[in-house]
Amino acid sequence: LMPEQATQVAALTQEQATHVGGSINEVDKKLSKLSESVLKAAAAAPGAHLEVAAAFGRIVDGTGVRAFEYHLALLALSIALVVALVAAFRRATRRYRLAFQSDAYRARGAAGQLGLDTADRALVAVAGYLLVQLWFDEATHHDLFALALIWAGVRWWIAVLLLEALLRPSLRAFRLIAVSDAAARDIKAIAAVTILIGYTGISVMPVLLRNGLPIPAGQAIALAQGTVVAAGCAFALWRYRASRSAPPRSALRWTALGATSIVVLWVAWSVPVFLLEFSAY
Repeated sequence: LMPEQATQVAALTQEQATHVGGSINEVDKKLSKLSESVLKAAAAAPGAHLEVAAAFGRIVDGTGVRAFEYHLALLALSIALVVALVAAFRRATRRYRLAFQSDAYRARGAAGQLGLDTADRALVAVAGYLLVQLWFDEATHHDLFALALIWAGVRWWIAVLLLEALLRPSLRAFRLIAVSDAAARDIKAIAAVTILIGYTGISVMPVLLRNGLPIPAGQAIALAQGTVVAAGCAFALWRYRASRSAPPRSALRWTALGATSIVVLWVAWSVPVFLLEFSAY
């Protein structure tokens, strides 16, 4: 070795010297952190609901009960306005929807129906943004709590578009999955509730943490939320399998793929929750 290279080798720490094709020490640290976080979350789980109540109480008390009630009223009014806007849009486009549904070319009719549904979601997103800019300035935890719920609702409504496009409970001709009408309705309802739980938890958790919710309690709740979401997905998958509407081989393949995906995504959620590193998820 040249003198300079020998000096560099001598200067390497043990941790740097093991960094060959990935750091063994780094993996060991993550495993230790994972184990420690799991134990802390398990210890915090029995009292997690009390910690949530305390954090929620701090949100309410931040600027007073009246201010919190005022923000809740604005939130309720925002939801009512968005629902009214969607209803008005659907009334205005009803004839186009009927035309698409009766189109002799199913692909064109399905594309038109999907276009109107997408416009519906875009309208909700724009309305949500404008209402947030009008009534909520993010200056208080009341605002942040209301914003979390609004954006959870908007994101949920957009996600339901995928369920609509795949299942079409009331439009068998446009359905992309081989299931009966009853199964399509059940699966959509189960998945919609599951997605709502997921988005609400993800949106509200940062606000609770800002208001003093201990991280171990938050991790316990996030793990429970992920488990509930995974269970909801599994229930929807079981309903698909139980419908016996698809060819047996096809149903078996999709059930196996769905079950594997649920397990992988549950792990991809749970491990980052304990490591507080969500890049993989």
